[in-house]
Amino acid sequence: MALTVEDLGFEPIEGRAVLLTGASSGIGRAAAVLLARGGVRLGLMARRKERLEILARQIAGSGWGSPLVLVGDVRQEQDCTGAVERFLERFGRIDALINNAGVGYPTDLASVSTEAYRAIMQTNVDGVFFMTRAVVQAMIRQKAGDIIMISSSAGRISNPTAPIYCSSKFALEGYTDGLRMQLDRLQEEGVRIRVMTILPGMTDSDYWGDRAVPRERFMSCEEMAAIVVRAIATRRTVLVRSCQVEPSRLPQD
Repeated sequence: MALTVEDLGFEPIEGRAVLLTGASSGIGRAAAVLLARGGVRLGLMARRKERLEILARQIAGSGWGSPLVLVGDVRQEQDCTGAVERFLERFGRIDALINNAGVGYPTDLASVSTEAYRAIMQTNVDGVFFMTRAVVQAMIRQKAGDIIMISSSAGRISNPTAPIYCSSKFALEGYTDGLRMQLDRLQEEGVRIRVMTILPGMTDSDYWGDRAVPRERFMSCEEMAAIVVRAIATRRTVLVRSCQVEPSRLPQD
């Protein structure tokens, strides 16, 4: 007999309203497809309009509904508030925010430009702050919601190759812990907003660009997307505070 969703400790996600940032590529794009297949009502946000529209057409063409395309830059406060307003106008509520938008690349701390530093910190830290602040009040009114942070194993253990990227993810960890503790106080008022962190290890995404890295040993974006969806689908009585996922270190065939 096949296992049911309930047997695995999950709940159906069909009909939930989910806003996903960084949806045009990588983990975000893979998560969008998987969520759409599960019957989720989607808002897809990213800077690249053409990629978003192609993805939305593919999802609609597969019979999985018509996502709301939200072209915007999470580094811009007005883009974030505007996206959330449009999302709420369309769907009436927001069941989950997936803060997936992120950027990172190697940096030499002695010579890195101010522009490169700001691009990383503003996307990975400011963007999460702007998006999360924009949805929290709606979730409090609903008395429920999920906020998913896509962090990185580099937010727990730094490295010499991309120290600014690591700094941004360390900052995200601190912000997330503080947000969770503040929202936990509202449980006495019947408000249950789960704040969860996913920490991917090496993943075969656009993050690596043209760098010579052993992609064949990395996790796929689809594998990481499945972890993200499972966090949302976990029964409401369960809080997955953080989930760190690393590719196997076993020898590859």
